[in-house]
Amino acid sequence: MTTIANKLPSPAETTGTDYTSIDSWLSWPTTANKAFDVFYLYPTAWEAKSGQRPLCSINYKPMRNKARFLLAYQGSAFAAGANLYAPYYRQYDARYLLAMDFKERAEAVRGVPWADVRAAFEYYLAHSEGNRPLVLAGHSQGALLIKNLLFGLVKTHPELIRRLVAAYVIGFSVSRTELEAHQEFPFASGPDDVGVIISYNTEASGVNIDNPSVMPDSMVINPISWTTGDELASADRSAGSYIIDRLGNLKDIKNMADARLDLKRKVVVCSTFDQEAFYGAGFELINPFPAGVFHIYDVALYYHDLRTNVGRRVKNFMAVG
Repeated sequence: MTTIANKLPSPAETTGTDYTSIDSWLSWPTTANKAFDVFYLYPTAWEAKSGQRPLCSINYKPMRNKARFLLAYQGSAFAAGANLYAPYYRQYDARYLLAMDFKERAEAVRGVPWADVRAAFEYYLAHSEGNRPLVLAGHSQGALLIKNLLFGLVKTHPELIRRLVAAYVIGFSVSRTELEAHQEFPFASGPDDVGVIISYNTEASGVNIDNPSVMPDSMVINPISWTTGDELASADRSAGSYIIDRLGNLKDIKNMADARLDLKRKVVVCSTFDQEAFYGAGFELINPFPAGVFHIYDVALYYHDLRTNVGRRVKNFMAVG
């Protein structure tokens, strides 16, 4: 456990960033002429160097550069046919957060990162025009913040609950305790239900160490079959992966990833992914997760399954709404 009291920002720093400036947005559509909106929060997009504070500024270039890449690499999975809204936001270094327990991590993220995300979302609500169906999506630190958005802001606005197609909370778990406390947002039970939370974390077969993104009582869904049982969804059922190779190239690969739920560990197990084939020199420096924990591939392995599923849920939302 890490004591964070002396490392958290002062109250004065928890004022949200000014989102009236287009420079504060990673993505803001010039013309919002699509049928639905996506509000996306990228994962941790930088690594604190020795001597740096664990909290980066909104204008820090390495964070912005990585955020732009992550928008193309994973944010695009949720945004096909959508008006995409994605703010830059101040965030913590991953290793700093991973040294904390779940309670401490939630406390840290509820400071400066949440101040930015809340300010950005409130600006979106005031200036995006129209009351279109809404998809929320985030990975890792972004997923933690999507939970804050759901449980701390969307919950207090019935009109937003009615607009919610789904919240994709990927790379960080959602617990049964949280779902019981926030019954407005049930966990998904199939590929078509709406107004729901979708969440999973991915591992290799045979992992027996703690996964720092998985709470003990978390829920999980299979990202190929969209079921909550432990039946195997074979790789030939997958719509495809979108992954970065050892040379830094993004590639579409069909039928690469299978998926089976380990209901004891509360994770998705992928037995067909050869991480070494995609793990280039220096990757260990940017991947703070234990061997066999496929956290950085949560979206990549099931990219096209997610992309198809967003479209499916949106279509169903419009049909029943």
